[in-house]
Amino acid sequence: MGVRILSDIDTGACMYDSVTMKAFGPVFADEDDVGAFLKLMFPGNADPRLLTDSELDAKHVEYHENRMQCDSCGEYGLKDGDVPEDWNHINDELLCNECTQLYDEGLEDELSKKENNQ
Repeated sequence: MGVRILSDIDTGACMYDSVTMKAFGPVFADEDDVGAFLKLMFPGNADPRLLTDSELDAKHVEYHENRMQCDSCGEYGLKDGDVPEDWNHINDELLCNECTQLYDEGLEDELSKKENNQ
């Protein structure tokens, strides 16, 4: 029981309450976008259903203004003013911590595998 994602290839994706079976919140581009929003904006399994519509809209705006995506693996993160400490610009690409570590360890083959699995 909880928040689920409803998606359609033509119209996007949204959250819905699996108890009441009612959709709520904004429409997102796709399931991955909703998943990143929930992961980044509601850490520790906080419940977005507890917010008012205006609070949820504010979270959605904050998410879109501050989200970043790793150019290698597609992982999402939030910037806090600038790029987070564990994200790096390498060869004109923005890399998350895990991809940065693979690059630093000379494991470009592993990094390429991650890119291909996006």
